Amino acid sequence: MTVDLIYQEPQQITSDFRENKKLLIEVLEEFLEDVRIQIKTTSQIISPFSNLPKKETFMKILIVDDEMVSRKKMEKIMDNFGEYESANNGDDAIATFKSSYQSGVPFDMIALDVEMPGKNGTEVLCEFRAIEQEHAVPQHLQAKVLMVTAHSDKDTVLSSIQAGCDDYIVKPFNKETVMEKLKKLGFSVS
Repeated sequence: MTVDLIYQEPQQITSDFRENKKLLIEVLEEFLEDVRIQIKTTSQIISPFSNLPKKETFMKILIVDDEMVSRKKMEKIMDNFGEYESANNGDDAIATFKSSYQSGVPFDMIALDVEMPGKNGTEVLCEFRAIEQEHAVPQHLQAKVLMVTAHSDKDTVLSSIQAGCDDYIVKPFNKETVMEKLKKLGFSVS
């Protein structure tokens, strides 16, 4: 078997490369123009989360509280507004939160108790925010966090806000109070 090698002058190779480069640029420009047109003509937000239902019609909620009575009360209230999962400690909450990103359906709303054995609510919230940063979640798409506390003292509220919570609610709470907080956070509830 013989192999014929074709020798091309360096100028010809450079010329072919330039032509291919021009063609590639033209194809990319056409593609980008098509994408721009599609973005302008659709009202849908293009993001990794665009396949999720709109928050007005669906809310995925994580309830974290070590006290069973408080957790069950929040579950009963939140059942009116969406689908919820519960955790009774910080480690389980973090595992559930991570799992939601692995499944592609992250939480919209988190009700998080401040005082828990092991990791407290503030520590758990810091880990939630770190997970969201790892997944490059824009701030407006991050889970809204409602800290639940038996204490309304300045230090508790301040440390919760510094950790990244969106609002807080003082125990004991009721459905009307939770609804008002959800509305304040931008959720459509009735």
